[in-house]
Amino acid sequence: MRFEEFLERVTAKVNRGLEGADVRSLPEELRIFGSARAIRELFGRAHLFNLGVSEDLDRAAQEILPDLIEECREDVPAPFDNMVVFFETPRGWSCEWHLKALPHVPPYVASLPGMEKLRLLVDLSEPVLESPALSLAAGYTFVPREDGRLRIILAPRTLERAGRYYNRPLEEAGNLMTEDVLKAVIRVAVISHPANYIVRTVPKLTPHEGRRLASKGIMPPQKKPHYIVIDHDALVDLNPATRLQGTTHRSPVPHARRGHWMRLAERCLHARVAGRTRVFVKETYVGAAEFEDEKNQYIVVLDRSALRPCHE
Repeated sequence: MRFEEFLERVTAKVNRGLEGADVRSLPEELRIFGSARAIRELFGRAHLFNLGVSEDLDRAAQEILPDLIEECREDVPAPFDNMVVFFETPRGWSCEWHLKALPHVPPYVASLPGMEKLRLLVDLSEPVLESPALSLAAGYTFVPREDGRLRIILAPRTLERAGRYYNRPLEEAGNLMTEDVLKAVIRVAVISHPANYIVRTVPKLTPHEGRRLASKGIMPPQKKPHYIVIDHDALVDLNPATRLQGTTHRSPVPHARRGHWMRLAERCLHARVAGRTRVFVKETYVGAAEFEDEKNQYIVVLDRSALRPCHE
């Protein structure tokens, strides 16, 4: 199954599952958003990421794991507070919905203790037809540890659900759920690592699809804009111009002075007092930042603060 087909299936399933649903029928972690309609709209506004093949993703994560652990110590270094991450495994497509709760909950919920740290993970992976929409949801928070390792605290209801899901004693099930949440967090952290490039991908519409979008505002689910995350070599191969002409002197290959983390010296007392040990040196990029092929338009995101919602 192609990414576009799975995206369409997931979108249809979530919309069917939430249309007219009573919010009390959903996992407790999701009820904080107030209504099934609010959750459905939140899913529709999510930023979509296709991270490709799981083996390649895991390999990339292992190569930069020390940086990822450092960045995840207190929170998820995610580019958005509402994002859906796709990747392909040997068993089929996986889909994980990541949410930081605070920006999206009603005011009376936002004032509750600890709400600023709460994050949610909803597993929508294949097989998508065998379970109700949004049934596997986890609430968790990060707790910093002095030994440098990551510590995740699961919400009570998440812990109870883990026992039923894994069919294990509560403590063992909690450990398994924590491991799965941590793996999902690392996958998101890969997106923000400065060694990677984020490319906004906008599928081209057929004339009929374009007229339907213009007249009725209906975007084909399988052609929703999304992001891909690639290294420099893959970026060169993605652009038809650089892919064909290679490294000839007549056609300079886009290249970059990569962004990177620089460890602060001990004499940087102000930063040390504030708890910062590293600073991010912003990336620069030389080459075409916008290009297209027969299927998509591509925009290389150079200023990550300018990332735009994928539903626009």
